[in-house]
Amino acid sequence: MVSNLRVWLASGLVCIVGIACMDSEQSCSSDDQCGPTLVCRAAQCVVACASDAVCGAGAICSEGECQAGCRESNQCPLGQLCEGVSCVNGCDGSDRCETYQYCAPNGQCLNGCGRDGDCGAGRFCEENKCVPIGGVPDAGGAQCERSEDCRVGEFCHPSGRCSVGCRPGTCPPGRTCDERTGQCSGGSTPERDAGPPADDAGGAEDTGLVIAFDLSCQLSFGGHSVDSLQVRADGDLTIELRPEFEAEVEWTVERSPGDSGSVIWGEAVERVQPVALQRVGNYILRGTATYEGVTEHCDIEVSGRAPRRGYWFELGWDGDRDIDLHMVPVPNQEECTEDRQCAQNQLRRRECNLNYCARSFDSRDGRDGACWARNANPIWDDPNNPRTNPHYLGDVRQGAGTENISLGELSRGWTYRLALRAWGENPNRAWLRIYRDGEAVVETEPMRIGPEEPTPWLYLGRLTTEGYRPVVQLSATAPRN
Repeated sequence: MVSNLRVWLASGLVCIVGIACMDSEQSCSSDDQCGPTLVCRAAQCVVACASDAVCGAGAICSEGECQAGCRESNQCPLGQLCEGVSCVNGCDGSDRCETYQYCAPNGQCLNGCGRDGDCGAGRFCEENKCVPIGGVPDAGGAQCERSEDCRVGEFCHPSGRCSVGCRPGTCPPGRTCDERTGQCSGGSTPERDAGPPADDAGGAEDTGLVIAFDLSCQLSFGGHSVDSLQVRADGDLTIELRPEFEAEVEWTVERSPGDSGSVIWGEAVERVQPVALQRVGNYILRGTATYEGVTEHCDIEVSGRAPRRGYWFELGWDGDRDIDLHMVPVPNQEECTEDRQCAQNQLRRRECNLNYCARSFDSRDGRDGACWARNANPIWDDPNNPRTNPHYLGDVRQGAGTENISLGELSRGWTYRLALRAWGENPNRAWLRIYRDGEAVVETEPMRIGPEEPTPWLYLGRLTTEGYRPVVQLSATAPRN
């Protein structure tokens, strides 16, 4: 087994380009055979969805895979309804239409208001048009039936009119809201205006409504609230607004490991925002709600953790750079002392490395080829045992990034070589971490990565079941032993 150690490297360069490592060709009979990032579906290892919300608008999670379709109308984009398992144009209420639209009797969304809350301050909705409060004769029609029909900062007065005041749950702690008067208990009741005093030069200018609301955030996985999430696994962020109303919601990364912003955002469905963490470490994810110029936010502290089973290789870097990670094995199968002994072998292993025939770092196909962006799922050892074969995830080409390779287990006697390749001229820093069963066993010191020319390659080191040995060797071409 690999002993726990920290390996500090001093200089370097990088390489990686990535496509998510998944392989629907590997056979399986259980999830355990598919490694830390895949599941077994119909005897094949595939990347699975955890819930409908992860699939985004217009798609559902069926048998672990995202497919076009829906189960309920709220899984369809606004302006569409779910019929059968398909989203079709239509509406069954104004809440199924875009902002400033209403659901017409013909079941289609038209421009206009559907309720008072669709209108701006001092206006309400009448016959699908926003009109000033008190601007037209009141023929006895009610402006609201419940407070949700009014704007934030207003409540539905028993007279059926929207008035400035509180709603249940909006008063300060220890005080309650009187739904008939819109006043919080313990506060002073406004006195009736007796008119301006004699020496008053005029009425004070209306400063507008006071808008206040509370909100809370939650991260869940598989329907359960969590404060940690396995990297590359989908979680669902939700934001709850009190009182309930429509507001503009935005999610941002306030803190991430190395300030990398290493988060994958899925397509939001209403107030459910799918998210996946790319890098092991601590994050703060912030949900922000904005309504009529008033903004509130809530933070979620979450830790990204490595998969609890198997090996997880993580390449991280700062700065704006395209960096690629390569990993290639040296099987202990065909002994050699020079390349010509490997040139004609049936498995196309053309290099003699560590006295065994092997493939090169930049190989793109074939058995035992390098695992990297152009060869994300090579077959290394047993084709019927996915745990002996790698999966590449990543390909970040701009900005700070994280790229990963997962491998269920090492084959005894084999040597696994790791190298980086850098593109572009911007210098920056990069580091490598290796995790086994969720625990870090290798962590390099940040390495300075120079320009692509003249030495774009950095041979990082070699991993075996006995441990990790750093190499730290720069070269102009793909390195070798």
